[in-house]
Amino acid sequence: MKSCYILYLIIPLPYIAYGFSGCRIPYTVIAYKEATREFASGNFSQASKLVENIRPDILYERLLDNANIAIFHSAAKNYKLSNFFFEYVVNLAEDVEPITIKEVGGSLITNEENFYYRLEDTERILIHFLMALNYLAMQLPQDALVEFRRVEKLLNKFSQLRQTKYPIIEAFRFLAAYCYFLNRDYEDSKIELKKIKRNELFKSFRSNKQLLLIVSSGIAPKKVPDPDFPFFPKYVDNFYEYSQYSVILDGQKLQPLYIIDISKILKIGLYKRLKYIKTKTLARLALKTGATILITEKKPLLGILSGLTLFGWEKPDTRSIQALPDKINIYYLSDDSNNKKAKTLLIFGDKKYQRGIKLLERMIFEKEKELNIIIERLPF
Repeated sequence: MKSCYILYLIIPLPYIAYGFSGCRIPYTVIAYKEATREFASGNFSQASKLVENIRPDILYERLLDNANIAIFHSAAKNYKLSNFFFEYVVNLAEDVEPITIKEVGGSLITNEENFYYRLEDTERILIHFLMALNYLAMQLPQDALVEFRRVEKLLNKFSQLRQTKYPIIEAFRFLAAYCYFLNRDYEDSKIELKKIKRNELFKSFRSNKQLLLIVSSGIAPKKVPDPDFPFFPKYVDNFYEYSQYSVILDGQKLQPLYIIDISKILKIGLYKRLKYIKTKTLARLALKTGATILITEKKPLLGILSGLTLFGWEKPDTRSIQALPDKINIYYLSDDSNNKKAKTLLIFGDKKYQRGIKLLERMIFEKEKELNIIIERLPF
């Protein structure tokens, strides 16, 4: 009998301890929430400004919050600060704290959110990819290549581990080839292009005038309880008020060379982990069921209340990086003509009640030899 009462007292302790250990500074919480709202509204500069003085080590969900802040800064073109936060996330993810007794105890009686978030496989890949884009935007192809190599390493690791292919390989190899070319490493550039069977692009890299335009749009899917199996997580698409955008160069619409479907990548990654997630969840449910039966045999009313509490805490881990884009489109154009007349690059976006909103206007090919690297996050 006494052992049962001791059990009632001990079980909540890890959960309570875990909850109190996560206190955050009020200013940080307020600034982060305001920045999140501004980012969702497309006010990237304001979102970046609100969190520019936040230290990465004082945030509670250090991986998630810092990853989101890094994306806020990137969208506002504060690329150096963005990569500072991304690097913090990467270092933390690579040196993950061992799972503690507190976490295990809390998760056994509550849910997976008692563990510190350790990133999805696909989120780790995308973080390095976004860091590479930041370096490209800063005209630092050598640093971008370092991140593309990390992308390749993670792709090889997780593709083998999960027995799947992620639909980002061709796009990242094209960009890696371009970075090799900018570094005058022509042989490695050709090797990367050969891997994706786009050897013909090497000649265009030598053109006098080039445009590399990378456009991110939308918001990646959010992780929610699966409507059919509410104890398991599922990615569902975010719906935002826009239909499409168009890239126009001197009156001609450009088509993307590559489309990176972030939503699809995230869904593939989670699907491949579901077997592992289901095993852990079912084991936890079995433990809760056993504890409820044990207590009910001694104290029926207390057993019912304990069961309701234990199963009431049960829910899937729906944490994820919320600021990722839905899609990243890569446009590439080269021009060997001697035409010295500048061209006008425009991006028009359509929203629910507005058509043809001008989102970007840039004069390009103004000089005899010119390389334009433009990276944009659209405000929808």
